Amino acid sequence: MKAILFPAILGVSAFGGVMVADIVRPSAPASGDTHEVKADAHAKPKKDSHGKAEKGGHGGEASYAGETEFLKFKRQFVVPVLKDDTVHALVLLNIGLEVSAKERDHLFRMEPRFRDAFIRELLALSDTGYLDGDLTSPDTYEVLRETLIRAAHEIAKDGIKDVLILDLSRQDR
Repeated sequence: MKAILFPAILGVSAFGGVMVADIVRPSAPASGDTHEVKADAHAKPKKDSHGKAEKGGHGGEASYAGETEFLKFKRQFVVPVLKDDTVHALVLLNIGLEVSAKERDHLFRMEPRFRDAFIRELLALSDTGYLDGDLTSPDTYEVLRETLIRAAHEIAKDGIKDVLILDLSRQDR
């Protein structure tokens, strides 16, 4: 009986979380693609104190506004937090990718692979008890971001500039 009850509760909880998230998600803008937000194409690169263009923080490559776009996943990530073989809480994340403009279309087509890699890493963090702690801690947030960035770079080495955690919440039972 326990062998059937646990997966059933887990499935119902995950499905309920996805349904609630879909209902409360803000409506999409009327014009344009909801998967991208283009940076201002007319923005000038930032200058440092010596009048030179600032380098980006990732890989030393210049990060100009016109070269960056953002991809937002269609659905949020729902991660169960288990305690004593029962679902203790659900962690909900909205994740976006900062990508180079020239790689945007290629990376957008790879969304299922990114989702798979991200959920695999998030489940591993949950399984080790990492998501039981304080999600608002800067250390926890950084470990989450670094884990997701590493997973993204395993899928696509080029084009990924950063992984952005847009929303993070936890629903305890």
